[in-house]
Amino acid sequence: MRPARKGFSRLLTALFLSMVISCATVEKNQDNVPLEPDRQAELALLWRFQAAGPVVSSPLVSAGILYIGDNTGAVYALDSASGEQRWKFKASYFVQSTPAVFKGMLLVSAYDFSFYMIDLLTGEMVHRIVTGSSNQSSPIIADNIFIFGSADHHLYVVDIDNHDNIWKYRADSGIFTTPVIDDNRVVFFGTEKGSFLALDIVERKERWTVSNGTRIFSSPALQAGMVVFGCDDGNLYCLDQNTGEEIWRFGTGSQIISSPRIADGVVYVGGTDGTFYAIDLSTGQLKWEHVVGTEIYSSPRVSGGAVFFGAQDGTLYILAEKDGRLLTKYQTGGPVSSSPAVENGVVYYGSDDGYVYALKVE
Repeated sequence: MRPARKGFSRLLTALFLSMVISCATVEKNQDNVPLEPDRQAELALLWRFQAAGPVVSSPLVSAGILYIGDNTGAVYALDSASGEQRWKFKASYFVQSTPAVFKGMLLVSAYDFSFYMIDLLTGEMVHRIVTGSSNQSSPIIADNIFIFGSADHHLYVVDIDNHDNIWKYRADSGIFTTPVIDDNRVVFFGTEKGSFLALDIVERKERWTVSNGTRIFSSPALQAGMVVFGCDDGNLYCLDQNTGEEIWRFGTGSQIISSPRIADGVVYVGGTDGTFYAIDLSTGQLKWEHVVGTEIYSSPRVSGGAVFFGAQDGTLYILAEKDGRLLTKYQTGGPVSSSPAVENGVVYYGSDDGYVYALKVE
């Protein structure tokens, strides 16, 4: 595929922002998984944990504990080395978001019109924010606030020390994407109706908005003054972070639900057309592609010269970062929509088969 340079229909509310480079969604190769460039990888199952239902939620690993949800509304704290359950919290409906850890609490969105703040040590609820609809957007943290979107059309900005101090911004439709924030406290996110916004949460106003009228479920990534996200129209868009002007677009064969990951100047993303893409960030040109032949909803993780992602055929794929060569794969008993976490040579993820997996990469 080749990038095109046709612009979004414009809804600009401002033209210029100060230039900011954010590392919030940028992967730097930490070599957590020591793979030799021309060697096939091997996977060994360390443990698997049986949840109460399908696991679409993506894991967070913090201080030796893995946190993840399932489609029964359960949230688990598991020992990352052994898979032993430390505690279990129960919401009343799906938990498909990725949790966050902040000031001794686990922050997690749920489909039961709730956002939960859970004590990290006990698993007991500290506070619950009631929203007007379901919540799939994962929380992000900036200084002393956290931010998440909701299907009730609002972006929530919450003071961690005063849980009732909430500013809500009303968008044109539901917010299913996980927002990103730059160093100037400008938040970027997409909506179900296809609007993509830059929102200044200090001044509490839009900096710019663009729209092409098709749903955005792919969460954005920021780097080098550019913001990148996928769309239901099958395009991956790269916009100027300061103005919203289109820099390039890259067309795939179908909608993009997977969220892009940027590492070393390359954008990695999966498509529902069954292809995984590596695209040059500066030009929008294809560097390589790998066909898996089934839809990809899972967002990739880049570590140690390898790219990790799941697919709807129930497989975790590991590709070589430089050329897309298949290093290895691991089959589960159900679709893998969960986005993997990689820590110290171990990849963690969930599957619709109801298990959480920990695999050692060798």
